[in-house]
Amino acid sequence: MAVLIENNVTLPEPTHARIGWRDVITSLAASSAASDAPASSALSWQTYERWRPTASPATLTATFDTAPVEYIGIGAHTLSEADSVTFEMQVDGAWEEITPGAIEGMEAADNEAIMLLVQRREGCTGVRVTFSYSGTAPTIGKIAAGRVLTMARPFYSGHAPAMLSRNTRKQPNVSEGGEWLGASIIRQGRSTSVNWDHLKAAWYRLHFDPFVHHARQYPFFFAWNPARFPDCLYAMATGDISPSNMGIRDLMSVSMGIKGYSDGTQPRLSRYPAIWEEVYPEATESAGTIDLAANREWSVA
Repeated sequence: MAVLIENNVTLPEPTHARIGWRDVITSLAASSAASDAPASSALSWQTYERWRPTASPATLTATFDTAPVEYIGIGAHTLSEADSVTFEMQVDGAWEEITPGAIEGMEAADNEAIMLLVQRREGCTGVRVTFSYSGTAPTIGKIAAGRVLTMARPFYSGHAPAMLSRNTRKQPNVSEGGEWLGASIIRQGRSTSVNWDHLKAAWYRLHFDPFVHHARQYPFFFAWNPARFPDCLYAMATGDISPSNMGIRDLMSVSMGIKGYSDGTQPRLSRYPAIWEEVYPEATESAGTIDLAANREWSVA
């Protein structure tokens, strides 16, 4: 669906990439679950098993030992089937709903990854997602929560946004008479590469290398510019990640190739809800207008 930002939260370094790889969740419970799709299926970083409820509304509750939480991630899901979605966090024993008036863009009808960036809560012991549906039951393949890695440097020039860079393998179908009969998609996803320069060596060793260790085997959530674009991937690194010294003081550079999960649904590529585009059609043309929206200076009432 998108990178989502809790209402009235000002992100530090808002154009710097966010990586969600720390996951403090230790157990899951659901309001209902199919016999072949229990709540525990959403604990693993893998996507081949999923939780699927049998009754609406459906609630998936994650609990863990007290820990700071800065993001909630939902990967490999079909929440486009849901009529409504809400998020809650349990802080100091009390559940706090953070959805009403706080999250924009949830009406996007796609199944791309969700990274909800929230004000850091120190005494968090649980997160909860609740949704209602009237047709096919939505599924969730992964839910995560924890601290987010904010990159020390931004990047923009030369980057190929993954949401615009599809990685499709297809088999063309042609009749014996040479007529084109379409094509079958064999494999689909999204791919790109990212690189950062001028990273301090001490910062890399303390903050980035633990992520590299995780990324050798497991997926992660990745948002390359949360202040300006909704792009969010549930992704894996395509190979080992190795930094290099730049020869400038103690600065390093690093790059990595990533492949993002996608079920082929068309993502909503606008940062803002469709109603904003109807009321302010110039938002799609004017960067200045979009900046006003980013600063919450518009009213859609």
